[in-house]
Order: sequence, then structure tokens, then C-alpha cells
Amino acid sequence: MNKTPSTVISINDDQIESVFELLGVSENDLTYSLGYTMARVPRLVKALIKRMYNRDMKYNNIVIRLQKHGEKGITDIEIVVDNRFFCIIEAKKGWSLPTLDQLKKYRERFGGYKRTKRMFLVLSDCTEEYFNGNLKRSIRGVPIKSISWHDVIKTINYIYHEASNKEKYLLSELQKYLLEEVQMENKESNWVYVVSLSNKTPKWSKISWRDVINKKRLYFYPAEKNWPKIPLNYMGFRYDGKLQSIHYVKSYEIVADMHSRIPEIKRGKVKNHYLLYLGEPFEPRKELPIGKIWSNGRLKCMLDTLFTCKSLKDACAVSKKRLKD
Repeated sequence: MNKTPSTVISINDDQIESVFELLGVSENDLTYSLGYTMARVPRLVKALIKRMYNRDMKYNNIVIRLQKHGEKGITDIEIVVDNRFFCIIEAKKGWSLPTLDQLKKYRERFGGYKRTKRMFLVLSDCTEEYFNGNLKRSIRGVPIKSISWHDVIKTINYIYHEASNKEKYLLSELQKYLLEEVQMENKESNWVYVVSLSNKTPKWSKISWRDVINKKRLYFYPAEKNWPKIPLNYMGFRYDGKLQSIHYVKSYEIVADMHSRIPEIKRGKVKNHYLLYLGEPFEPRKELPIGKIWSNGRLKCMLDTLFTCKSLKDACAVSKKRLKD
């Protein structure tokens, strides 16, 4: 029995799993992929509309507009249902949110639509909690709601069994694309982010920095410049003159108030921080001294160098050299 020969396609040595990957990985590319699939799979747009308006809706016609130009800007997606319901979707990649000034530019487009039949929908990786803590619920009478890319993936799972074979193909392609492009980590990364860890207990906390890691398997840092926008796959912690442990980062989120996740931290004292959920620690096979580096510096190095180099300083140097070679 002859087997069908396998075929692999790649771009710049990166294997392609979905037809949508041919577009790219920008916010616009994600938007085009979603918009096209919604137009070709009516049950997907119906499920998303139900999520937006919290109701089943009967309709005769849906218009989906991508990159609609106007006098004050370009919207990502516009959805018009029977010329009665109007929704503007602002799509973001990662944990970023649109500003109120940006949304205000599109306010005039809702003219002629009743208050209960118009909406801004923000599509991003943000949790509902983070969204609610950082963006208003409405702007000049237009409700603002949130949905995550992972919610879209869940919706695809929900409707998939009812879809036709042709629809299943598109849904499967979109799901593979989204899982690859909006996943929370780079599975191929072997970089470690190493930070210095104090044993002190901050005034606004009842738990020390080290106990947060060692007892709770958590770590948090501010969502601001000079810190990774996407956490690396591994965290390393150093104190007492050497590297103490390395942890795999299982997942992460941005938390509006860290008190909600770590009750020992006072309410309102640590806001808008990344919270990393850590795996069990593993230690270098041999003692790894810091070397001559500044005491509080944050460092990046490749995982294997922490097992082969003589010091943390050497591990960083080897890692940097590899990038240049």
C-alpha cells in the first residue's frame, strides 16, 4: 500500500502550520484572518455577536468591514447587523489596550444607531480583571466590552462540531494560527531572566521577596519599560553571592492589584504588574558564583550556559557572543 508522501512548507526555515501564517503575525494580520473566517463561517460571527450583546440574535444580513477609513482614523473591524446593530472591534496583540483618545476618534461613526445597539469591543490577550481596571466601561454612551484571543479559540472549539466540512477547515486553520501567534510564551526559547532577590519584607507586604518565590512559586514585576514585555520561559534567582534556583515559567498574566493574587500584599500597593506562575525549582549542577557584576543588575543568559560556565558573568558573556556569531 503506497503512502501519501509528506510535504513541508516553510518561510525562512520556519515551518508553516496554517494558511493564515502566510499573512504574517502583526495585529493587522490577526485581524484580517479573523475577519475573513467570520465572513466565511456565519456560525462563528453569530457566536461572537451573542457574546458581544449577550443574546441570541436573528438577522438577515451581516456586513464585515476591515480597515475602514474615516476622517479621524482607521478601525480594525466593523460589524453591521441588518443596519441596526453596529460594533467596532479594536484588536490588539498582547496585553496592550487602546487609549480612550483612540476610541473617541471613532465615536461619530455610531450616529444613527440606538444606544442599546452600538458597542466598542476590545480584542486582546488581557484578562477581564485587567481590562476593567484599566479602561472605562463606556465612552459617551457607547459600551466598551472586552474579549480575549483565547476566548475566540474557545468559541471555535464550541462551534466546531456543528460546522460543515468546509467551515471546519477554515476554523481549524484559524485556530492553529491563533494558537501559534497569541500563545503566552515562545516554546523554543531557552533564555533565562536572572534577577537579584532580597530577603527583606517590603513595608507594604507581610511576606518576603524570597518567600513569594520559594513558598508560593510566584514572581511579579512592573508592566513598564526596562522589563520584559513578554516574560522569558525561565526565571533565575540569585542571592548570597550565587545563583540559587531556576524555574520554568508555566504561565503569566498582568494583574491590576496584586492583593487579589497574594493576600499578604496590601491592597492598592502593587498595581499593574506581571505575575509569573513558576514551576518547581531546579539548581545548577555545580555552585555558580555571580562573578564581577553589579549587585542588583537584571541579566539574560541561555539556559545551558548556567550549567557549563564558571560564573553568571561568564554565562551572560557566552550568551551575548552566540547572538553575534
